[in-house]
Amino acid sequence: MDGPEKQDYWDDIFRSINKSEYYDKNLSSEVLDLVKLIKTGNAVLDLGCGMGRFDIYLSERGFDVTAIDISETAVKCINSECRKRSISINVKQQDLCDFQFDRKYDLILAHGSLQFLPRSCWTRLIGDMKDNTNVGGLNYVVVFSDMIPTPPDMEDLMGDLFREGELFEIYEDWEILVQESFVKEDEHPGNIRHQHPINKLIARKK
Repeated sequence: MDGPEKQDYWDDIFRSINKSEYYDKNLSSEVLDLVKLIKTGNAVLDLGCGMGRFDIYLSERGFDVTAIDISETAVKCINSECRKRSISINVKQQDLCDFQFDRKYDLILAHGSLQFLPRSCWTRLIGDMKDNTNVGGLNYVVVFSDMIPTPPDMEDLMGDLFREGELFEIYEDWEILVQESFVKEDEHPGNIRHQHPINKLIARKK
């Protein structure tokens, strides 16, 4: 899929989500623990934010949040929810391959987004993430690895998978706080079940 096709795909996904249930759903304990590692007011960047439940949580607690997603529908949902809650998030609709840093951050997230990009794109983007994280700041990255082949119905959507363990190698020069490799099962519309090999990393810049 090219950029416009991917945008259409994600727009359709986000249109199908019940907004009230989504924003009322509790965040995972892992994410809540992550917030304890940064100071209120710190700058946060979410690359591939989706409908931004975590970003809204952070903004309501005084963090300076920037959120990027390719989906126009997702961005509209975040802006609408921000108006309801009288909070502010700097949210932009943009293909991550076109994103350029213009400041540094204390926490950068890329949760389940990078494997949808070409290798040349995510290699550059991770390098920029590392360069534009303040010393002592965190990167939280979750990607699909190549430990299991991509399901046939997702091949057109997927970019270039990470080699199993490659993400951890990229951050060897940082302090690694969390390093996990596991297989996650999920179910897509039409009762289609998938297994996704996951590499998860939380690392602090030295």
